[in-house]
Amino acid sequence: KSKFNSSRRQFIKFCFDVTFVIFIIACFLKGIFNALTPPKIRQVDIKIKNLQNDLKIAMITDVHIGEFLQKDFMTKLVSDINLAKPDIVVIVGDLVDVSAQFIGDFLDPLRDLKNTYGTYYVPGNHEYYHGVDGVLEKISSLGIRVLGNKNEKIGGINLAGVYDLAGFRFKNLEPNLDEALSGRDEALPTILLSHQPKFIKTMQKDVDLVLCGHTHAGQIFPFGILVLLDQGFLHGLYKINDKMQAYISSGAGFWGPPVRIFAPSEIAILNLSKE
Repeated sequence: KSKFNSSRRQFIKFCFDVTFVIFIIACFLKGIFNALTPPKIRQVDIKIKNLQNDLKIAMITDVHIGEFLQKDFMTKLVSDINLAKPDIVVIVGDLVDVSAQFIGDFLDPLRDLKNTYGTYYVPGNHEYYHGVDGVLEKISSLGIRVLGNKNEKIGGINLAGVYDLAGFRFKNLEPNLDEALSGRDEALPTILLSHQPKFIKTMQKDVDLVLCGHTHAGQIFPFGILVLLDQGFLHGLYKINDKMQAYISSGAGFWGPPVRIFAPSEIAILNLSKE
């Protein structure tokens, strides 16, 4: 049995401390790399009842174009989406993090999106922070359809969208599910775009699939726990009840510090097929 050696104890503690600091710095640097690197394609297979034909939806959320991510990043997103050859493209909120007057040409690459049935968008809470009316006007000018409390029948589905919950705070463009689903074809599946997943908790009517963002999958571990407590969802495909499912995207960009730790960004390719 060896005698107690204080110098050896101190050396072991020093080695442990240095290792821990190196690990933290490495995680932080990798987090910066993850945030600034264009998102990878994530393939998601989803079964939908009464779907007439297979459908491929490219989904992006939470790009947060603005101070850090600008036109080059948007161009890469569009290029990667086009390679997937989607039937529909949906943008589910927080596309920009600046007011309309500062967007400039950052979003112009969206004009080059190629798909069968069009590109559709609903705003997120950050659009409200920067003047949602001006942002919506700018996005509409790019040929993108804004699904604010409305629906369209395309590709054998009802594609509906609601304004963000932030509308209640700003008393402008408030979400209204009844209005969003009004006149839909009851014989067809309905897919709903809603930026914040906690909107699902307020829904009095079912749809077949809800597409949301907002959570960033936590963005920086372990803050995902707080996001989960607030939103009730974090990332991935959820079964809400016998009829309704929800897919929560981790987002394509970032908000705040340019760091993503254990929460990779994504372009979600949703491959819908009949159940």
